[in-house]
Amino acid sequence: MKIMDKIKGWKDAADANVNLYEELQKESVAAVIGGIESDAWETWMRRFHSNDLQLQRLLGKGDLDPQYKDEVLAYVGGGGVCGGGTNMSLVLNMPDTYKTALDNVADDTRDDGSDPVSLP
Repeated sequence: MKIMDKIKGWKDAADANVNLYEELQKESVAAVIGGIESDAWETWMRRFHSNDLQLQRLLGKGDLDPQYKDEVLAYVGGGGVCGGGTNMSLVLNMPDTYKTALDNVADDTRDDGSDPVSLP
């Protein structure tokens, strides 16, 4: 599954379950406060990968285009922080060039079972 598809899946799940949204929001806040090198960042990003190459990209260690890396990771890292019912829509509405940078790799549809956090 592509990263953006996984993010959309979590948004859809949160739209149907306010308790899940609150959990996602707490994880996202912890990730932002902890920063990209923190355990909280990795916990948050583990929700959105389907294989190790994707996880490395989300952790800022992989093949994410350096031209967009900081901006893309800022969107994904802070995407669950939004309140007022936006429920992760910030990430889904980021510029298309950022979405392409996040997902435009051949590994994006391969699921190697490395994702310990499955969509509800």
